Amino acid sequence: MKSVVPSLFNFLDKKGKGFVTFEELTQRIYPTLTSHNIATINKWVKTYSKTLQRDQKSRISKEEKEDENAGRKKILPHSTIKRFKELFELHDEEKKGCKFY
Repeated sequence: MKSVVPSLFNFLDKKGKGFVTFEELTQRIYPTLTSHNIATINKWVKTYSKTLQRDQKSRISKEEKEDENAGRKKILPHSTIKRFKELFELHDEEKKGCKFY
């Protein structure tokens, strides 16, 4: 693995700057993409980033309010509990309410 990583990084870092941008990574993974395709993907990423930042700020402010309301009592925020339930339901394929390995 140690011998592969440097050559892979050098392949991805075609400009030799010492880091790989998202655009460089995308171009290397999908070499047939046109500049128009790359521009479209970059728009998607910017839109997603803005949405994600807005959602994170909203979630953080809600969680801070929940923490303030909880006082010293430590509880999981409602959004976290909801995510756990969604993940459990995803993995509870047989709908038994439990998961066996």
